[in-house]
Amino acid sequence: MGITDRTFMLIAKELVTKGEESSQSIPEEVPYQVFLDAVYVTHMYINELDLYNALLAADVDGNNGVTIAEVQEILRTNPKFNFPQEALGAAFKALLGANIEEIDPNCIIDTEKFIASLHKEFD
Repeated sequence: MGITDRTFMLIAKELVTKGEESSQSIPEEVPYQVFLDAVYVTHMYINELDLYNALLAADVDGNNGVTIAEVQEILRTNPKFNFPQEALGAAFKALLGANIEEIDPNCIIDTEKFIASLHKEFD
C-alpha cells in the first residue's frame, strides 16, 4: 500500500501539530508507529465503501453489527485491507478508544456507528 509524498506530508503535519512525542519534534521526525496507525485508519477511510459492504455481508444474523472477531477477520483477510495483526489494535484504538486486547471478541460493534467513528477521524 503506497502513499504519495503529498499524503505523507499531510499526515506528518497532522501528527506533529497534534503534539506527538514532545514540543521538540521536528516535522521530518514522525514516530513510526503513530505514522503507521494513521496510515491504517486512512486506508480504512479511503476504502470505506468496501469496509461497509464487508461488515454488512458479515452480519448474517441481522444484528446491525458484527463482532470484534469478525471485524478483525475482515481487516486481516479482505483483499482490500490485508492488515497485519498489529494494525488491528491501532484501528480499534483510534476508532473505539479502547485496547483491543481488553474487549470481548464476541462484543458486537454497530456497523453504522463504526463507520461514523471512522468519519470523525477526518472531520
